[in-house]
Amino acid sequence: MKANRENRPLAGKGLLWPALAAAVAALVACGGGDGGSSSSSSSGSGSSGGSSSPAPNQPTQASLQGTAATGAFMAGATVTVFDADGKLVGTQTADANGGYRFDLGDFKAPFAVIAKSSSGVTHVSVLAARPSNTTAIVNTTPLTTAIAALLTGGDPLALTQPGVLRSKAGSEQVQSAIALLRQALQNVATETGLDPARFDPIATPLTRQGEGADAVLDLVKVSLTGNGARLVSVGVPMGTDSSQTQLTLTQDALGKPAAALPKPTVKTTAADFEAIRAALQACFAGKPETRRSGSTVLGSCQAAFAADYKNSSYNLSDDLSGLFSRDDMTGARFGTPQIVFHATNAASQPTALLRLPYVRNDSEKSTGHLTRLATNRAAAGAPAKWELTGNQHDYDASVAPRITRVTELNPAAGVVSRYETGLRVFFNPNRGPGAQAQIVRVSGPGLPAAGVVLARSRVCGTNGYLSVQNTRGSLTYAADDPISPNKTIQTTAQNTTHVVLAASPLRAGDTLDWSRLATSASYPATPLSDAQFAALPEFGRYRFEVWNRPIGGGYYDGALAAAPDVVFTTMAGSGVVPPARLAQLSWNGIAAASLGFVTAGSDKTGFQPTVDVAWSNDVTDEPVDQASAFGVTPASPLPQRMYAQANYLPRNVKTITLKPDMVGSSAGESCIGAGFAAFNQAGDQRNLEIRSSTADDIYKYVRVVGTVR
Repeated sequence: MKANRENRPLAGKGLLWPALAAAVAALVACGGGDGGSSSSSSSGSGSSGGSSSPAPNQPTQASLQGTAATGAFMAGATVTVFDADGKLVGTQTADANGGYRFDLGDFKAPFAVIAKSSSGVTHVSVLAARPSNTTAIVNTTPLTTAIAALLTGGDPLALTQPGVLRSKAGSEQVQSAIALLRQALQNVATETGLDPARFDPIATPLTRQGEGADAVLDLVKVSLTGNGARLVSVGVPMGTDSSQTQLTLTQDALGKPAAALPKPTVKTTAADFEAIRAALQACFAGKPETRRSGSTVLGSCQAAFAADYKNSSYNLSDDLSGLFSRDDMTGARFGTPQIVFHATNAASQPTALLRLPYVRNDSEKSTGHLTRLATNRAAAGAPAKWELTGNQHDYDASVAPRITRVTELNPAAGVVSRYETGLRVFFNPNRGPGAQAQIVRVSGPGLPAAGVVLARSRVCGTNGYLSVQNTRGSLTYAADDPISPNKTIQTTAQNTTHVVLAASPLRAGDTLDWSRLATSASYPATPLSDAQFAALPEFGRYRFEVWNRPIGGGYYDGALAAAPDVVFTTMAGSGVVPPARLAQLSWNGIAAASLGFVTAGSDKTGFQPTVDVAWSNDVTDEPVDQASAFGVTPASPLPQRMYAQANYLPRNVKTITLKPDMVGSSAGESCIGAGFAAFNQAGDQRNLEIRSSTADDIYKYVRVVGTVR
């Protein structure tokens, strides 16, 4: 299958808050937690100009108003308010500046406010006390979501539950959480011209985008941890040790002194990237044929990108081929750029990882985003000259967070349905100098200290990547390897790019035994502890060591040198997701009609030359971009594995037929006529898996596993 590269993953992807519309929708449909009836919409309209100050001559009745923002104002966001009894106060659409206003009538405090953008990003806020015939300012932002997470000790949306809202969001509790964030953000607030002693993430007005309290949102990234929130300073360039620019806050920290994020040293804001946004807007104003001809990028599309653009070995035309060729991108609207982090490249030039959101011109007005590195190539002292340059890497290689919901159809002692969090360690052996690679060792935050070793796989379907051979950092096969004990690694019978760092049972009462999982190459000997997760940097740097195959000699080198042939580093665009966070998320689902392939005793247990996979993303609204099937059967001396996958699926596709012989293996094995072996002997295993991405680029997998016991 030819890759449809609408938006290729960058080298290191990065979780704000995924779509959890189902929870809110259920409450709205019921009229609240007690089943009582209430108004389905509020009186009044969104605030004018994004201002959070009451308008002149406004009725003197209790109300709340504010702005929904992520830094950029959340125009068109759906804003919903619930009261202490779970009753629906109202739902409305935020205005062009993210503004909203609700009359509170006879509803009871405290109040929960939820704002959901068209792209599925959801933020939560709270009003602890009912105002007395006045208007209270209640903004809804990543920082107010952090406050909600601190109040609940976990899931911010738990505030939509009446019992939680009444018990966790009293005035003293909310003020304690505000005080904690005020201390953590004092240097940031000062730098934006605010009084740090008075800054209130909930109530300080967001009057102008990119200034004052809104500038604080531009300078701080919030990620939820499962029991609180992590704050990362975007205003300080990421160094080798990015842990110096982040704080992890938990409910236990309420009422205690907090450290402060460092003073921002970078003055760059979203406004500095307006020329890039405008150029992209102009590029996609025309039809596909005006954007690219063959390998040449045309006209205004060139203006946003550097002439020497390169991203993970791909030139501009190839890297964004799918995006340039899409008809539904004609007339797409590009929104305010979001700065993920600042850094400095090897030439000491300032860089910034940008997330560029857009709305397609299709019937659904669906959303997407392009995440790429920009570089300021202006001479010292000259006006800034920001261009999208890509990461300038010669290798297509990355380390990115990934999370997985695993359903075991045939659980065993210690092997149960579970959530997994880890890293996708990727190296493409078909691009540029990567074609010479024999073994690659990767090390960095979260990975085993000795490193993870990748090798060319003999499994069909692995043509596009190297597979994890071991998590011991060893360049030789294990001493108990049945074929080549202690010999230099040449190929592997594994097929995965996933390194699992921790797991937790999907269902309460189940017991998970890590040692039972650690028989697979994906699982290191021991999982990371909660303390180790808390210490991980949000933006980790990963070291790739490459040992090449001999040129003009044998196909593989039987005695590799101690030193690698090539060393380079990549940077992840987001942090590893803590295990406690996964149960709070919503997930896509694999259709029941597809499960015969993984169900023992079904009519699909015989040899299967193809596999049909269907799915639903109605709950998450996260399109599936990859589907795969896997089978393994015990054999001597090594288990026999088969793998098939389809990548870069169009967003409206909900089913795909997979064929194992579509592509070969990265070790060059022929896969003509290959299929999935019969599934009827003890130890046989099959699985189906689909992949989507969260709003901030974290890979999100759903896997169903069947095992013959």
